[in-house]
Amino acid sequence: TGGSHSWKHFTALTLVVCGGIGIGLSSGVSFLWILLSWIPGGVLMLQILMNSSVAGYYGQTRMLQISYAVGLASIIIFAGITGELTGFTLTAFSKIPILVLLGGGLLGVTCMTGHNMLLRKISALKMVLGTYLGQFALGIVIDMKTGRGFDFIYILGLALILSGLILQNVGKNQNIEKERIKL
Repeated sequence: TGGSHSWKHFTALTLVVCGGIGIGLSSGVSFLWILLSWIPGGVLMLQILMNSSVAGYYGQTRMLQISYAVGLASIIIFAGITGELTGFTLTAFSKIPILVLLGGGLLGVTCMTGHNMLLRKISALKMVLGTYLGQFALGIVIDMKTGRGFDFIYILGLALILSGLILQNVGKNQNIEKERIKL
């Protein structure tokens, strides 16, 4: 029913948010910065939805070209406003290793293409929350490898996030099967 469906999504999102806040607070980050860190997730969902719409209309290749052109123009404008372009020269640019330049571009294209393919199968919210889950898990691995240590609250936070994502999918296959039976 609609009420239980809304309750399930609210509970799932609450679990995810509590997990993220728990991980952030255990890392010594202030609550304000934790709240501000969710803004890029919202912006990312909008970007994913817009890129998917553009890809559906113009095709994947044209969408990537448009997205990177808009991103580059935005970065140049922002860098110009903040004064970051004052010391920029082509000589400084040429000192960046080619593997760094190509690797960043390849990673961006791969992520954007993957997002557009996944968005046809899952919601933008699930995609962003899954991305956060992966980032948190990788952060734990990096912390452990760099000697920062391991805190149990990290696992608890990841468990809350994962349970929120799982809760959103509970009963989904049953609802699909009920619709098939009605037909």
